[in-house]
Amino acid sequence: VGGAIAHDVSPTDSLGLTLYYTARSVSKSVNDTTYVSSTQSQVFSEDRNITQNGIVAILGWDHDWSEKWKVGASFRFPSLSVAGSADVERTQINNGVFDAPFAERDLTTKARIPWKMAVGVAYVDPGSLKWAFDVNAYGADSYGDLEDETISEKIEQRQVVNFQTGLENIWRDWLRTRVGVFT
Repeated sequence: VGGAIAHDVSPTDSLGLTLYYTARSVSKSVNDTTYVSSTQSQVFSEDRNITQNGIVAILGWDHDWSEKWKVGASFRFPSLSVAGSADVERTQINNGVFDAPFAERDLTTKARIPWKMAVGVAYVDPGSLKWAFDVNAYGADSYGDLEDETISEKIEQRQVVNFQTGLENIWRDWLRTRVGVFT
């Protein structure tokens, strides 16, 4: 959920700002049975339920090189956490003996969305052809999924660069074909 504003700063350049509110819910279950020997075993289970909310801002720029050639760029800033909570439950059985169950409720957590940079170029021939090419770079981040480091799991987001291109041919006003590839 969000909104955007834009402003023409010259006849060929525009700037825009988008702000949106995002929500994320994650449920993770782990069930593991380990046989230490023919007479010893361990059964472990854990359930994590995480809900996070944040605000994301994207600043964009668009430039008309000519009537048919366009270029643009945008930068998504790292998210601002609004609220987050988590529940963690664990049980463990060693050789048929239950360990004391572990349950923590209303743990604090923060939404973490890394930065993103995008640059693109497009060719537009009105009424016949459109072509676009984009490069997107996503920032790296490493953090714990919970604020309590004693029960937090490490999340690692690696830096990634993706490429995409697409072509649209306009045969008639009512008939168009599109093709694209991306990494």
